[in-house]
Amino acid sequence: VVWHDYRSGSGYADIYGARVSSSGSVLDSSGIPVSTANYNQSLPGIVWNGSNFWLVWSDSRSYSYSDIYGARVASSGAVLDTSGIALTRGANGQHQPAVATDGNSYLLVCTYYRSGYYSDIYGVRVSSLGSVLDPSGIAVSTANYVQSRPSVAWNGATYLVVWEDLRGGSNYDIYGARVSTSGSV
Repeated sequence: VVWHDYRSGSGYADIYGARVSSSGSVLDSSGIPVSTANYNQSLPGIVWNGSNFWLVWSDSRSYSYSDIYGARVASSGAVLDTSGIALTRGANGQHQPAVATDGNSYLLVCTYYRSGYYSDIYGVRVSSLGSVLDPSGIAVSTANYVQSRPSVAWNGATYLVVWEDLRGGSNYDIYGARVSTSGSV
């Protein structure tokens, strides 16, 4: 499990995790510090690929806008990417990450304020070693107004990304799009 944690006393959140056994026992009672970088790290997501956990989170270590960072964590609880890996970066903020895996690579999706005030849904594919395969990102939805709070799942053939969408202007609806392993929407 992963969460953002204020135990440092700085007023900023860090990312912590803990392993839980199949019987429900917490194996890391103090938590595993995954990211304790400067400023705020929050809104984590997690997925297991059969070898490692992949954690993603919103990270404002640059103090301007949030970027999305990730780290691999071994089944032993060892953090393999101790400084985190920048997965998305941009002039405006990225938030609310979600991640899924096909067993080899990952699809990370997030709310991205790429065009300024209104948010869109963007994604990036990431290799099992943490290399970003789509540095410019994949535009999953750039409809009018606000798209936010994405979620993503793998069904054995394609990814399904769903999100809240305000393109109608007055009420949020749920929209979705399939994304192939090659990054085609």
